[in-house]
Order: sequence, then C-alpha cells, then structure tokens
Amino acid sequence: MTVARKTKIGQTVKGIPKDWIKRKKRDDCNSEEEWKNHELLNKCLLDKQPYFFKFRYPEAKKDYYAYESQKQYACRGLFGKSIKQLEETPRKTKEQKQWLREYYEYCPLIVSNSPMNILCKHIESVDFNIAQRLKNGREFDWRIYINQDYDYEDMYQDIVVCYRRHVRDMTHTRQLIADEGIKEIYLSEVEILRDKMQYVCQNPNVVVNALVKYLYSEVPGSKKTLLWDTYGRIIIQNLSINAGKPAQFPLPDQDGDIVYMHKLYRMKEVDII
Repeated sequence: MTVARKTKIGQTVKGIPKDWIKRKKRDDCNSEEEWKNHELLNKCLLDKQPYFFKFRYPEAKKDYYAYESQKQYACRGLFGKSIKQLEETPRKTKEQKQWLREYYEYCPLIVSNSPMNILCKHIESVDFNIAQRLKNGREFDWRIYINQDYDYEDMYQDIVVCYRRHVRDMTHTRQLIADEGIKEIYLSEVEILRDKMQYVCQNPNVVVNALVKYLYSEVPGSKKTLLWDTYGRIIIQNLSINAGKPAQFPLPDQDGDIVYMHKLYRMKEVDII
C-alpha cells in the first residue's frame, strides 16, 4: 500500500488507499475475475460527499447542479420525462433502469435516502416564501440597538473616521501575516479598537451609538462582526432596555411543554447582560 506523506498535528500519517478513492475502469483490468473485484470496490468508494454537503461546500453544489442540468436535458431527450418522473414510472424498461443506475453511479454527490439527505430534500421542498416576507416585512429599525440617553452626534464623524482607519490598518496587517496567526491577530483587533476609541471618546455608550448608526444606516451592507465582538455586551444591554421585556430561552425542564429530541423544555426568562 502506498504511504502518502501527509501531516496531522505535526505527525506523519498514512494516506487513504487508492482503491478506496480511485474508480477503476474495465480496461484497467486484465481478467474478468479482477474486474469483478474492482467492480465491488467501485461501489464502496469514498470519492463522493453526501447530497446535503452541497450547502456546505460551494464546489460540490456547483458540480452537482452542472451534472443535474446535463442529465435532466438528456433524460427528457431520451425518454420525454424528467428524472423524477422516470424514477416514479411504475414499469421501467431495461434501458430506463440502466440509465438510472448510471445516473446515480456517476452523480458527483451521494443522493441516497439517508436521514440527512431526506431532511435536506424536505427542507428544499418547503416554500418558506422568504423573499416575499422580506419584501413585505417592515424595515429593520437599527435604533433598537442605541441607548437614547447618550447623544453621539457631536462625536459621530470622529468615531467613524477612527473605525474606518482601524479596519483599513487591520486589513493591511492581515495580508502580511501567516495564516497561523489570523486568530490571534483578530483577537487583538478587538482590544486595539477599544484602545483607539478611548482617545476619541471615553464613553463606550456613545461609541456604540455612533457605530451602530454608521454600520446599520450609512453602510448597511457592511460586516458587523467587529462591532459585535468589541461592544456586543453594550448592544445587548441597549436591546434589552428598548425591547421593554426580558429575554426568554428554552431551558431543560421535567415538566416542560416543549419536546425536542425526546427531552422536555420550557421557555424561561434569562439574564443575558
């Protein structure tokens, strides 16, 4: 067996045997007995991801839809039916059965009826009407994240300029460091931003108000991760105050009225500040 030089946590480990991941062709075999052996191995290959993985890996999704589009066109041309209609045909011809077998065999994803695949397809079949709800829904009022007791207009421009310079500087810094240092550098970004803002405005509530307005109103398409990682606790406090009611989460309870995974839960008030 070929030993591949791969590392895991700094150690050399054996690679996956080629027979587990490489599909054999009939022409590669010298005898009928050898082909039967490889034909069995071909059915047990680890060269595919399950269907539901297409929502995790963009390339898998791209390959699947390209294959599916091609095969749908071929199926309609050969049999005058979609693949789903062909699958539901009660009496299939020998040619139709062989075509479906090859469709599944060469499909880039495993489309078997595994629990996760079934769940994925069920969710896909449900029309949540999200686009229409977003279109008809009320526009998000970002002011719910602001503490109205702190005026920020006079400091707004200075705070925004400081934030934009920080993002620019950190972007440049990340480009100069190795991938191993990304997490540590990002954690320091939060502290660096807090320190910089101290020179501009010493009241973090005013800083939060200004940044919320900037990121949610002026540039709504921008990322908010840095804001929440740096001042998330203050934003939650503002949200709790403006909502006027305590937050509730489902917590384990022997007498609960919510059943999930064979366990009981009940909605209870929690202190999230």
